[in-house]
Amino acid sequence: MLVDFHAKRALERLACCYGVTQKAMLEHLVIQANYVAQREAQAQSPNGQAEYFDGQIRLALPGVTR
Repeated sequence: MLVDFHAKRALERLACCYGVTQKAMLEHLVIQANYVAQREAQAQSPNGQAEYFDGQIRLALPGVTR
C-alpha cells in the first residue's frame, strides 16, 4: 500500500509518541474510526448501523471534499 508522504510521517510520529509499532498504531486508528462511523451512522438514520455494515450509508469526512 502506498500512502501520502505526510500521512506516513504522521504515522511514524504517532507510533513513536505512543511507544507502539506503526502497525499497531494504524490498527488502532482504523478500529477507532470504524467505531466513530458506526455512531455517526446510527445518529444519522434509525437503521444507520445496519446501513453502515451493508455499505448503504454515506457519511461526511470532516476536512475532506468530494
